[in-house]
Amino acid sequence: MEALVLRRPVIITEAIGKQEEGNITFVTQRQLGFHCPTTAELVKALQILAQPQEYQTFVARMTDAVPREGASQIAQIILDQIVQQSIPVS
Repeated sequence: MEALVLRRPVIITEAIGKQEEGNITFVTQRQLGFHCPTTAELVKALQILAQPQEYQTFVARMTDAVPREGASQIAQIILDQIVQQSIPVS
């Protein structure tokens, strides 16, 4: 996700643990990068990304893919909930 926030195409070679399997789907379905479980697929992905026009196409897709200020947005949601529930803040 850090790479996506920085607007960089992602190459995923494998999911480490069940919790990361969704990352492959997220990246591939939105065409934000590649899933390359083999060396041949990795080489092909790098050849594609080495072409400036192709690289820019991937970067353009990332504009709305992930919020750049996610932590701030989450903090604001929490604060809004505190205010709505009149929870005292120490």
